[in-house]
Amino acid sequence: MSAKARTPRLAMIAMLISAVAGCAGATAPTSRPGTPAPSGPATGASQGVDGIGSTPATGGGSSGDACSLLTADDISAVTGYAISKATPTSPDMVFPSGCEWELDAPNEVVPPSIVLGIQRSGGKAYFESYFKPFASDEGNQPVADLGDAAIDVGFGAVVVLKGDTLFNLQYIGQDKHQVELARTLLAHL
Repeated sequence: MSAKARTPRLAMIAMLISAVAGCAGATAPTSRPGTPAPSGPATGASQGVDGIGSTPATGGGSSGDACSLLTADDISAVTGYAISKATPTSPDMVFPSGCEWELDAPNEVVPPSIVLGIQRSGGKAYFESYFKPFASDEGNQPVADLGDAAIDVGFGAVVVLKGDTLFNLQYIGQDKHQVELARTLLAHL
């Protein structure tokens, strides 16, 4: 296998390892990206597990905060689960920003989670060089009508390009929610 063929696999592995290893405590946003975060419980927001809002309130997370790109309501609407914890992840070589959401699923042997890595500039060139040439290789499947281009790379993960923003979203659980979660996230970009 050539070095060029190994590069996307190595990048994906590095991203997944750093996303899981770079965990620290945080809470999930309850509002939309691009507006200031509320300093306390917002008026009109209902509270979910551990004070995580289940209804978006007025205001919201920073557009640079990956955890603000999916709200507790967004995640619950798609997966049926509440968020038990949201954790910003450490930057890696591909995705300088990320988030991991752990979901509250007491009846599951392994609680599901969502892992996001996002590159807000330079994503188009990276996608064109390292993902597009391998869009149909080794089980990868192009995904129609998702961003400007998208590839299901297996293992519950989808890589999506919109404009110059590139993100990898992985749903780790029994169901396959990655494409619907990616559609929801795209609405917030």
